[in-house]
Amino acid sequence: MAKRVALAQAFLGAPEVVLLDEPTAGLDPRVAFEVRQLVAAKKGRCTILVSSHNLHELESLCDGAVVLDRGRVVASGTMSELTAANEQVRVLVAHGTTRGAQPGQVPLQELRELDVVKSAEFDEERLEIGVLFERRQADAETVIAKVLAILLRNQVRISGVTKGRGLERRVMDLT
Repeated sequence: MAKRVALAQAFLGAPEVVLLDEPTAGLDPRVAFEVRQLVAAKKGRCTILVSSHNLHELESLCDGAVVLDRGRVVASGTMSELTAANEQVRVLVAHGTTRGAQPGQVPLQELRELDVVKSAEFDEERLEIGVLFERRQADAETVIAKVLAILLRNQVRISGVTKGRGLERRVMDLT
């Protein structure tokens, strides 16, 4: 309840800047959801700086971020820049996809031959295909459509698609 009151005080009087330190830490899921909704509703009305270790939450709430490691800035930029959402597509394939001869085999060479693709790799441990593309030639959605068409034609079972690596993964790579 004290956190709710503090949050309400922070937004009183239409401030230009609001600083939030771990705004959802220690809150139950419903209240944390309400806090995220409140912060999202204030976007564009004031500048909101959030300090948090909850990277998934930051990725969904924030337009940009600064990554610190031992008190030093190791990266900063828009969320798209930090997560490579505008230049990388990741496809999670289902277990059993790579077994057998042809059906379900990951067609890396075919993916690499797409005109917008810089590289395509398959992580067998994670069952994840990473496709790096030239963002000046195509947007992520176009690349996703082309990649999925090839995978489906080759009977690869797909269990998920994401743009970029995610903020958490990026922070782990940087620190």
